[in-house]
Parts: sequence; C-alpha cells; structure tokens
Amino acid sequence: MKKLIYILPLALMAFTVPTWKIKADTATITFKIKNAGSWVSGSLGGLTGTIKFSPDDLTNSSITGSVDVNTISTENSGRDKHLKNADFFDAPTYPKMTIKSKSIKKSGTDYSMEASLTIKATTKTITLPFSFTLADATKGLFKAEFEIDRVDYGVGENGLIMGNTVKIVLFVPVYQ
Repeated sequence: MKKLIYILPLALMAFTVPTWKIKADTATITFKIKNAGSWVSGSLGGLTGTIKFSPDDLTNSSITGSVDVNTISTENSGRDKHLKNADFFDAPTYPKMTIKSKSIKKSGTDYSMEASLTIKATTKTITLPFSFTLADATKGLFKAEFEIDRVDYGVGENGLIMGNTVKIVLFVPVYQ
C-alpha cells in the first residue's frame, strides 16, 4: 500500500499536459485590412498567456492569451493614435484583447481551436486553425492564420472606405 501511495503521484505527473511559456520577445501578431483600396498592415505586442498543450491529450489542453491594445502599430503614429480612440479599440477602457480556448481538436495534420475572443466589451466564439511544431522536447512553435469581422466587435463602423475583414497571423514560439 505504501508503494502505491508513492508511485501514484509519479504516474499522474507523467500524464499531465505540459505548460508552455511564450517567448514574448520573438512572438508576433500581425494583421492586415483593406483601407481605401490598399492593404494596411500592422502589429500588436505585449502577448501573454497560459498554454497547456499536448498533441496526445487535446481534451485536457487549453490556451489563453491576451495582447495589449496600446501596442498597436501600423507605422503611422496618427493612425495608431486614432485606432486607440473610442470609435475603434477604446484602449483606455479596454486595454486588452483576450482569447480563451473552449476545445481543441485535431484537424488533418494540424489543429482547430474553438475559442472565445473578446475585443472591447464583445465576446464571440471563433474557430481558429493552428499548427504546432516541436523544435525539440523543450521548444515549439504555434502558428495560426484566421480572419475576423471587426464590426462584430464594435471596432469602427461598417463603411465603404475600410474593409470589415481583418486577416490575422500569429507566430508564437514557446518553451518549457
């Protein structure tokens, strides 16, 4: 009986989902949107989160993350300042955008995450396809490309000049 008490915790540890730390200095979040007929690109920084992920245990895997809206950069300071105002992101009131997984599934050779995405005061469920590649036992890389409709989240208004679809690319190196 005593042996079982000592062995059981060790056995359970072997089956826990690993926690991955985000390598924030090399993680990138980029986006692009049509504005006046041309593509405008930008980025966001300040990515933080908790990633518990194992390709062998997707049921117990989970991903949460947030990004600092005040880091938005389109390489145009006037536009960046305008995007932080109330009619777009309202950064003083809503300084973070967040995502929280509801479920993660295998999708071909990659994965698909159903998640709650919150921008400003609006939370919507999205499906986010992503890949995960191991560099070695302690380093990996998450990549994702997806689209959202900015108007669904109250970011600006529907109009003819700016497109509604925002294309987002995530590149998130992780380590243990």
